[in-house]
Amino acid sequence: MAPETAPPGKTFEERWPDDASSADYLAGPWIPVALGGLAGLLGLPILLWAAARTNPVPFLVVVGGTILVMTVLAMRLGRKGRRRALSVWKIAGWALVAAVGGLVVTVLSDAICDVACQATAVGQGISVLPSVLIMAASIIVSVGVAVGVDRAARRVPTRGSASVR
Repeated sequence: MAPETAPPGKTFEERWPDDASSADYLAGPWIPVALGGLAGLLGLPILLWAAARTNPVPFLVVVGGTILVMTVLAMRLGRKGRRRALSVWKIAGWALVAAVGGLVVTVLSDAICDVACQATAVGQGISVLPSVLIMAASIIVSVGVAVGVDRAARRVPTRGSASVR
């Protein structure tokens, strides 16, 4: 084959399968990691836990219903619609699991703050360390949930291709 001609195949994946698989692997987790880190920085897991704790039924109906509807839509829609449905599925899945992560961060922050308050009462001064630990825990939980939900969304069953009726 002459160096000027492209390898056989119509798509990038067909022509260069090794490059496509490495590009997919490298590009895949960065968006969820960035968005999860930003959400953790803003404390959204803690806020979602507070919303789920105060109004559990509406929270579960909205988030759980969204996950169920988007799963059904992902199985029935074409490629573009499936991608959009799975994007909404990822957001709803992140909100559900991040609320549980918010519970973990809240329990951790209560334990850390109790120790910090006792140290302050003894006269050892106020430390920034508890706040840094709580913020780091929120970010780590949020990023972990985002990556996990992104991987779970890739396992949502979908039909092979959309048929035109």
